[in-house]
Amino acid sequence: MEEIQNPVLAVIDMQKGFINQYSNHITLNIDTLIRECRVRSIPVVFSRFFNSSGSAYETLMGWTAFQSGSETDIVAELVQFAEIIIDKNSYTALTRSFIEIIETNNWKTIVLCGLATESCVLKTAADAFEVGLRPIVVSDACASDRGDEFHQAGLKILRRFIGKRQIMTTHELLDCLDVRPLTNLNSHDKLDPTV
Repeated sequence: MEEIQNPVLAVIDMQKGFINQYSNHITLNIDTLIRECRVRSIPVVFSRFFNSSGSAYETLMGWTAFQSGSETDIVAELVQFAEIIIDKNSYTALTRSFIEIIETNNWKTIVLCGLATESCVLKTAADAFEVGLRPIVVSDACASDRGDEFHQAGLKILRRFIGKRQIMTTHELLDCLDVRPLTNLNSHDKLDPTV
């Protein structure tokens, strides 16, 4: 297995409005993943989605949720870890500001968890792949608010888009991280979130 170099954990759109009976189960898994990453000095970045008025989501899909209110808030169980938040109004979390933070900190691997596997996680992973980062999707720390069928569909496409070795469970990821010392150039304490 290829060494995981200079990783960052990206927690995608763990917002109150996306949490339901299909997605709630990953909150505990993500909490565990964040804690394990912090022990290993792996920085954590959250993304938060806002659906702007007049967006394509509204005009083409008729979807008007996530324009304001508590549904856009990071879930209470994880908000304590949300020190760096990338606000976005698109599927991908690789916004211009996040790419600048990635470049400033010389991160080479982006570990993805959160919601939703078939949309925002998938798009962020594919975009990371295309800009030369190594995306790793933590399958048991991702879900779809539309149900397991959508989650599994997202994982199937991800295996094709970014390679099946980039899809790991939490346990597999932690095993890879613990095989040898991480080659992080910047520890969590030296993180530069400026853009």
